[in-house]
Amino acid sequence: MAHHFGSKQGLWIAVVEQLSQQLEPMIEATKQLGAARMSQRERVKQAIILFIETVSEDRYLGMFFATATTEQGERLNILLERYIRPYREAFVPLLIDAIEAGKLKPHDPDAMYFMMLMSISNAMSYSHILSTFTPLPKSPEKFKEEVLDIALGMFR
Repeated sequence: MAHHFGSKQGLWIAVVEQLSQQLEPMIEATKQLGAARMSQRERVKQAIILFIETVSEDRYLGMFFATATTEQGERLNILLERYIRPYREAFVPLLIDAIEAGKLKPHDPDAMYFMMLMSISNAMSYSHILSTFTPLPKSPEKFKEEVLDIALGMFR
């Protein structure tokens, strides 16, 4: 490991960089929704769909995120700069626009963002645990539809 990455920290940074490249298209597509010709609520819905699709393609993405966000110091700062802040800067303006247009109930947009981010990524990433209680995760399309419906219910 040290031979290829220099250290455990080097390996961790390499994983973060790889995952940030994997997330880049979703972040860019979310940014583009800000100028899309659709209602403010529809923009939020499309952003949530993009997020669900991205997380469902690689459930380990959400698992890594859930574990990595417990870090402190430099690792947390790297995570904030590579994942959390860029996606926040794309998603939160959609929420603000929808709130200002009266399409969403007014709440703190950052709290809304983090509720969406954490609840969806955990539900999708830990679907193997959820499948102990419901067969829903065994039907991926139906599961994604249910997660979307629940998420949209959070954003009334």
